[in-house]
Amino acid sequence: MIPAFNVNYLKTFRPLTPRQKFDEWARGVYDPYGLAVYAFESGTLEYSHADGFCGYGKEGEDYWKCFGSMELDTNISSFFGDFLFPVAMHQDPRYFRLGQGSIGTRLFYAVSRVFVTHSDSGRWVFYSSALAGTVLAAAASNLYYPRQDRGFGPSLDRAGIDLGDTALFNVAAEFWPDIKHRLYLIF
Repeated sequence: MIPAFNVNYLKTFRPLTPRQKFDEWARGVYDPYGLAVYAFESGTLEYSHADGFCGYGKEGEDYWKCFGSMELDTNISSFFGDFLFPVAMHQDPRYFRLGQGSIGTRLFYAVSRVFVTHSDSGRWVFYSSALAGTVLAAAASNLYYPRQDRGFGPSLDRAGIDLGDTALFNVAAEFWPDIKHRLYLIF
């Protein structure tokens, strides 16, 4: 249903060139399904803040400020964490699907890939480029979020949400082919 642009289903590792890393990043940035998810999430955040959409207020234009802030958070995090830093640090921004083993093993593997990736040489390494992108986006968000949602605590919350979203994406990418196959057999 939702495209998995940064997922690799191949069993053999082939590093991406800087241009390929850019192309992977660009395809995922303005994906219509991703935009729809952020539009929905922006609408639901009205109920999680006493002062409305992402803390901006309860008016219609405040929804668009919330949506824009969330989209900017994502773009900063993904530009630096999925493109620029992986090129500079020679890391691969893709999720490599395990595709076999027990549910627990695959679940642990998917979540752990938030912190582990391939280097361009093919070795597993600490995923410092993505974590740096997440931290940079959380820090930059202090420039445009409402005053009450700025500072260390709210930035830490936004970084945690970004890492959690990445873990959920990895789990979905790991298990979606299996779910899709089973649904095909049923219908």
